[in-house]
Amino acid sequence: MKIYVVKNNRLLGVLEEKNNLFYFSYEDDIKLTGYLLGLKNKENESDELFPIFENLIPESEIVSSIKHEHGISNIIGILLHLSNNNGSFEFYNKKDFEALTLIENEIVAYESVKDEVLQSKYTYPNILKDYSFVNIEDNKLHPKELNKLAQDSAIGLSGVQYKFAVSLDHKKKEIQFTDNKNDLYFIKPYNKHRCTFKRRGNNDNYIPYLLINEHLFMTMARDFGFDIPYNAIIKEGVDYHYIIKRYDNYAGIKFDHTDFLTFIGKASKYKYDIKFNELKEHVFDLINEDDTLELYKFLVFSVIIGHGDLHAKNLSLIYKSSSLYEKELRLSPFYDIATTKIYGKNVDSRDIGLNIASRVKKFFNRKDLIEVAGKMTINKTLAESIIDEYALRFLNNFKNLYVDTLSNEIKSLPFYRLKGYGRSDTLEVVLLRYLENRKKDIKKYLDVEIKKEEKTTAQMLFE
Repeated sequence: MKIYVVKNNRLLGVLEEKNNLFYFSYEDDIKLTGYLLGLKNKENESDELFPIFENLIPESEIVSSIKHEHGISNIIGILLHLSNNNGSFEFYNKKDFEALTLIENEIVAYESVKDEVLQSKYTYPNILKDYSFVNIEDNKLHPKELNKLAQDSAIGLSGVQYKFAVSLDHKKKEIQFTDNKNDLYFIKPYNKHRCTFKRRGNNDNYIPYLLINEHLFMTMARDFGFDIPYNAIIKEGVDYHYIIKRYDNYAGIKFDHTDFLTFIGKASKYKYDIKFNELKEHVFDLINEDDTLELYKFLVFSVIIGHGDLHAKNLSLIYKSSSLYEKELRLSPFYDIATTKIYGKNVDSRDIGLNIASRVKKFFNRKDLIEVAGKMTINKTLAESIIDEYALRFLNNFKNLYVDTLSNEIKSLPFYRLKGYGRSDTLEVVLLRYLENRKKDIKKYLDVEIKKEEKTTAQMLFE
């Protein structure tokens, strides 16, 4: 099978799968400076799908559905049926490519349009009330193919999320599925099988309100100064869906970006198994000092909130312009930020999913973060101040800025105890308990000086 690969509205080359081998060859007019990561020769061969393409394929049972629906017997055929690929990649079979008219877009610098692209100045909580779905059937929001995935053993947060592209019309208050390659938003529907507690049965996959969780911590990351795109939640049934704006599309002009895992040259299955030296060798040298410091700050932030699902596919670099031959890179806006600490044994409860310490550990301590700073050539005194500032800011603001401001409807959502024989707390109580637990861990492991204060509402609830 042959697939025509288009990038930045130009034919880049042809990808082929034949006899369990993969081949990619560039068009003659593509200069060496336009060659892709891991594909350095005009003609390339591998016994595995090249990571730059493999990492575009979703990690969910939806892939099995795509293969079944379209009669796909190979891997690369999946690329033809993905909804809105990352960056400017597009994939075509021969017939569709020959009917295509390619017109190169103007070259735009990302920094010049970033604020307009991100549109991150929303008011939290950003709940889309009275919005309606247009041309989105229930099976599109809740595919039956996810049932099997939901019944499997716990696999972390990244393996339970599914998304597709939509348009969002704020004037009409409509969220519409159009199948247009230039749609500017994604919707992540909640997984109804993950948010349902079984009073009699196995609840190993009970992970409720994941998308409220993500909206909260994406907003917190924004408030800490990190670049994040517009995002919102919308209620449907017993839980909330999540809407997020693409950060790589400006009026149809797309900016390419590549995740850390692809820079390292590994496939999706290795996303949690990356060593710090691999990041240093393949990623850190590609960005400037300002971005290196920003990345360190984000790693500290992630440890503080308990972002246990942060892995090498959840971080990426974006090219500074939309040119096919652009080589300069910056940190991409951040995405997929949530805490795993409220889900107990059902997900990995490490402070951070990336293995950036000298060994795999559940809790990061101050020494670990100072050691990481040294490896990133960041001054120790500066690193110390970042740890203290971020920890105190989180502890002092989590309740009043991010929990108290949630609607009563959200705060009162039932959150069942895994060992509580069907008893439940409210989501508000769970979030406040999480705050108290993080306070203990931050004091114990990060050695942050926390001033003695009057008892908080959270403390009184759990005495």
